[in-house]
Amino acid sequence: MRKLLAITLTALVAIACADTATTAPELEVPGISAAVKLVDVNVIIPVSSTLFNPCTFELVDFQGTDHQILKIWDNGSFKLHLQFNLHGTGQSSGLHYKLTDAINQQAGPGGLPFVGNAVTKVISSTNADNWLIRSHVTVNENGVVTVNRFSAGCVG
Repeated sequence: MRKLLAITLTALVAIACADTATTAPELEVPGISAAVKLVDVNVIIPVSSTLFNPCTFELVDFQGTDHQILKIWDNGSFKLHLQFNLHGTGQSSGLHYKLTDAINQQAGPGGLPFVGNAVTKVISSTNADNWLIRSHVTVNENGVVTVNRFSAGCVG
């Protein structure tokens, strides 16, 4: 389950980009309310990264912050929220971009069931196409992975 969680988290973070007004839906998984919270982390981390924007076919240099909230309970349940707020400049065009990403993940006792949502956007400061990504992943109590929704595309 840890490997699955790491792969899922890595995949969702790799597609990171969303508008600050956009948030992934809050998740609710049974079993958390009866447990004792062991970890409660709330940090803001500076971020600097270069990403390829498939909508404008260029590399974009981004800087900003990643706000991370992690809660872990004694029964193995957890909640994770990541909110990226970045701004960037296209290396070839000089266009300015805003990248935000809201990721919510939650798992019940022992790590299952698992639910993950991500809403990602890279928004240009002009009429250039914007890159939009949404995903919802569930893993049931038996460890069966189900991708309920995934969409990605360029919107002008």
